[in-house]
Amino acid sequence: MQQKPTLQRFVAVSILGALLTVLFVFVGAPILRVVRNVYGRTMYWGAGVVLAGAAYGLSTSVSFLLMAIWVTIGVYGEFEEKGRASFGSALLSVGFGSLLLLGTSYAKEFNDSLKTFAQQMGNNMWPAQSSLEMIQGLMPSILILVVVLSLAFALMLDRKVSALLGLRFERIASAMKLYDFRLSDLMIWVTMISFLLSFVQLKEVEAFRVISLNVFIIMMGLYFLQGLAVTEVALLVWKVSPIFKFLFYFLVVGQLFFLLSFVGIIDYWMDLRERIRRFKSRTKSS
Repeated sequence: MQQKPTLQRFVAVSILGALLTVLFVFVGAPILRVVRNVYGRTMYWGAGVVLAGAAYGLSTSVSFLLMAIWVTIGVYGEFEEKGRASFGSALLSVGFGSLLLLGTSYAKEFNDSLKTFAQQMGNNMWPAQSSLEMIQGLMPSILILVVVLSLAFALMLDRKVSALLGLRFERIASAMKLYDFRLSDLMIWVTMISFLLSFVQLKEVEAFRVISLNVFIIMMGLYFLQGLAVTEVALLVWKVSPIFKFLFYFLVVGQLFFLLSFVGIIDYWMDLRERIRRFKSRTKSS
């Protein structure tokens, strides 16, 4: 049952979205998108400033994380409202959000937390200092993936979350559809080259391998979204109920990152979505 978007409801939903973003990131992102869609840019950005300011008083890292996701979804909403929603506008939105994580004290605190975690786990988990250094070197791609997946989950689950919250989500004609998401041909070459270069070790340029690995992980994140697009088509074709889809995205998808990334890469070569549709058509006709 849809409810009127009152001021009290706006405050409650905004705070809920902020709390879930801080605690679980991906879970809160769809709620922030609903806030932007239902209440408009002025109220969305105003709430973001107030809540990020309140979070800053508690923890700078929490504040920057909230700001990063809030800005990413907000900037994409601006493009979308002007009829310019596209893969390029999504990348720009992710870029703005990533800067708030990589260009602030959040990155340093993330590194410090990783060191503390490694010390607590002991040598059984980190057999060599080089292993910890390598993971710290991959921090940029990890944080960028957090922003990418937050926007992806916001776009996937916005209407389902709005229905759960009892708010009417306005469909935007220019909005991207997950099941149509496909990377350009250039991206497969970037992925393969970065993968091959990640094995190259140059004494003159020690960071060369780390940079290549960062690029490769980011590309795998993008192909993860293409793998999700294939999955979304399969769920639509076989008419899986919304509840099971919701549970699948939240409980299963996170455990299948690399598997779905490879599904996305295979989709480039084999066009799995079209094959799924043809298979369903043949099944119906028979």
